[in-house]
Amino acid sequence: MLDKNKNETQNLGTIKETKMKLSSDYKFPIFEIHHNNTISVIDIVCFTDSKTNFKIDSPIPPSGPNKYYFKLISPHGCKIESNKGLSTGSTLVILFFTITGIYFIGGMITLRILRGATGWEMLPNHDFWIKLPSLVRDGIVFTFNCCRADSYERI
Repeated sequence: MLDKNKNETQNLGTIKETKMKLSSDYKFPIFEIHHNNTISVIDIVCFTDSKTNFKIDSPIPPSGPNKYYFKLISPHGCKIESNKGLSTGSTLVILFFTITGIYFIGGMITLRILRGATGWEMLPNHDFWIKLPSLVRDGIVFTFNCCRADSYERI
């Protein structure tokens, strides 16, 4: 801070000495800087219609010569409203279950009407779904054997 009368500057603190708090009414954040015997309090005020301004809030410190109050008035001090929409993951899960449901239900109806299937025969691609557990097991065994088959004949 510059004292024009004495033509001297005073260090009010560093970022390591800064603590962020909330105001007593929890409406805006406050930066409090403790440097040597000096306390600087910076109120961050949301004001959307202006450019960013930094000004002294009290020219003569009311709480003694070592406590200074400042205001940082900026549109960047405003609370950011969170997006209420669905995330990408939620959208993908919804699409997965929708497409899976259409696949199985539509396939069952189609096989029932066109081929007259009943029971397990109504499951679309019935042979694939029956073989899937053994294919998964074979893939896991292959992976944990460091990508080598059990024997030469098996290749």
